This record gives sequence, structure tokens and C-alpha cells, in this order.
Amino acid sequence: MMLSRLTAQPPMDRGGNRWKLESAKAMKKLLVVLLVVVIVYVVVDLVVRSVVQDEVADLIQENVLDSEEVTVSIPSLPFVARVLVLGSVPTIDVVMQDVSGQGVHLERVDIDVEGLTVDRGAVFRGTIEVIDADRVEIVGTMSESAVSELVGTTVVFDEGQVLVDDGTGGLVAATIAVGEGTLFIEAPGIESLSVEIPDQTYLPCEPEVVVLSGVAEVGCVAHEIPDVVRPYLSGESTGGSDEPVDLIDPESMER
Repeated sequence: MMLSRLTAQPPMDRGGNRWKLESAKAMKKLLVVLLVVVIVYVVVDLVVRSVVQDEVADLIQENVLDSEEVTVSIPSLPFVARVLVLGSVPTIDVVMQDVSGQGVHLERVDIDVEGLTVDRGAVFRGTIEVIDADRVEIVGTMSESAVSELVGTTVVFDEGQVLVDDGTGGLVAATIAVGEGTLFIEAPGIESLSVEIPDQTYLPCEPEVVVLSGVAEVGCVAHEIPDVVRPYLSGESTGGSDEPVDLIDPESMER
């Protein structure tokens, strides 16, 4: 009876179990290696992108004397692989803070470049060189206080409407328009007010004006990068003079 019970039990497949155990261990090791590789790549990609952003921002900051602070953002992940394989970057955002010397003082200038074709080799030099771009949006933001100071009277920007001092301490509705490098503000019974806005160095297209709360935005959409930052995004600055370019006085520009 005991013999029949023993023979009824299936033999243990020790070799098969060992193979499964070793396969599971090998798979875990492979997953760990892959995870480490991915983490290392992401870290390297972020570091390289940060270096490129800082390099371009420093170039603009050192050479364009109009702006107090410049930041450059390349919101692309992966960055290095995309540049090397496709030779492209979805977008580059340049923000210039406290821009002066272009007529009215601007709180900021936003330059958003989209659909960029870039030089693959530039990434190895810690920079980026734009060959072509599909679309460039430029927006300059001016405060009501900056405009008021220039025109010598109170100007209020309030979500789509403009109000100006009527000369008696009250406010009257006004119209606002932009043309020929100038911002015009007009109201009945009040002398026309005008403010110079950035020229084609910043706005290489026909600008429009949008009034928001406390600020007005002057901007346009172009198919070329503005001259103010183009040399530092295209790599042209490496072949020219190292002297900073002061856009406040075009006659003093050193090429």
C-alpha cells in the first residue's frame, strides 16, 4: 500500500525549477541595468540641455545691453537624442526682462521660436545653432506706469480698454493703435499721445496691440528670428566681434 502511494507521486523537476529561478534573477538584473541606463540618460540629457540654455542666455546677456536679465528655455525631453537623430527642436523660449533703450520701457520681451531645424554638431559644443524656424512669436509687455511717464499724463490699461486723464482729474475712454514703430493713444478733446515702441530689431513684422489689466502687449508673428537674438541662436556670434552690441545707440554698434 505504501509502495503504491510513493509511485503515485510525480517526480520533482529540480532542474526546471532551477532554470526558472535563474531566469527570474537574470530578468531582474536586466531590468535594473535598463533602469540605471534610463536614469543616467535622463540626467545627462537634463544636464546638457541646462548647459545649452545657460550658454545661449549668457551670450545674449553679455552682448545685448538693452536687457537686465535673460532666460532661455528649451522644453524638449529627450533633447540630445532628438537633436542628434532628427536635427530639430520643437521650441525655444527667450525671455528678456526690463528692456530699455527701445522707446518705452518694457517689463519683458518674450520670443517664442517654434519648429526649429538645428545643427546636430552644436550640441557637442554646449550650444545650439538654429538653421531654420517655422514660426516666431514676439511679445513686448509695457506697463501703464511706463507709458504714463513718457506721455506726461495718467494712462490706465484695463482689460481691453484704455483710459486717459481728461485734464480735470477724471478719466476718459481712449482708443489705442500701433503703426510705424509708434503706439498711439487718442481720446476726444485730448491731444493725441504717442510712444515709441521697439523697432524691427525686436519686431520684424507688423505688430498689433492687446490691452490687459495694467499692461499692454505689442507683438507679432514672424517667420524669422529677430535680429536682437538671432546671432546667438544661429551661431553667427562666434564668427564676429566679441564686443557687446549696444542697441540703444545703433550708430555705436560694433560689428
